Amino acid sequence: MIKKPKLVIMDLDGTLVDSQEFIISATTVAFINEGLKVPKRENILSIIGLSLAEAFRVLNKDLNEKQIKKLISAFKNCYNTFNQEQLISPLYENAKNFLENLKRNEEIILAIATGKGLKGLLQILKAHNLEAFFSKLQTSDFYPSKPDPTMLVSLMKTLKIKTEDAVMVGDTDFDISMAHRAGIKSIGVLWGYHSISRIKLMKPTAIVENFADLEQKINELFRG
Repeated sequence: MIKKPKLVIMDLDGTLVDSQEFIISATTVAFINEGLKVPKRENILSIIGLSLAEAFRVLNKDLNEKQIKKLISAFKNCYNTFNQEQLISPLYENAKNFLENLKRNEEIILAIATGKGLKGLLQILKAHNLEAFFSKLQTSDFYPSKPDPTMLVSLMKTLKIKTEDAVMVGDTDFDISMAHRAGIKSIGVLWGYHSISRIKLMKPTAIVENFADLEQKINELFRG
């Protein structure tokens, strides 16, 4: 049995929910509103996980800060103009079962660290009845963008968790890099938006292909 508290920090987009259609649509709307060339789909997918400001800087290096603020505003306005089907990204198959299994272990604390804003995160959690699973929510509203480790460091400090007792789970190299910088373990998942080559390049503690393997790997890491 796991005898002391362990912290499992989950990414959201590309890890628990498949949010690519919303993000691509909202990004497209934002760029069109500003009269800017819309980035290619693959480029938009490559920046999922970053805060909006950092994502837009990567997508168009010629943007000034005024343009970035307008793009952010247009993107966030999509939460008010999109219909419910567009807003609520679907859970990946077996994601909820995975969370339920982890939640049964009283020593495991679940948290989220995401580049999404709090409003979007809360919409997703409420729509899928996931609010009760997570003890803490870290979002880009209050912390620097991934891969800055501040979200993770703050989580461990607040919950009084040592670095050896925490693991970050995500689908991008931003998640793995953030975990490295915070000095904690990391697990890369292969059903999200970054390729296996990008994830391998960051040398995560482990890589998994499905939620069953993820659950098993978490237990192995904390027992091992």
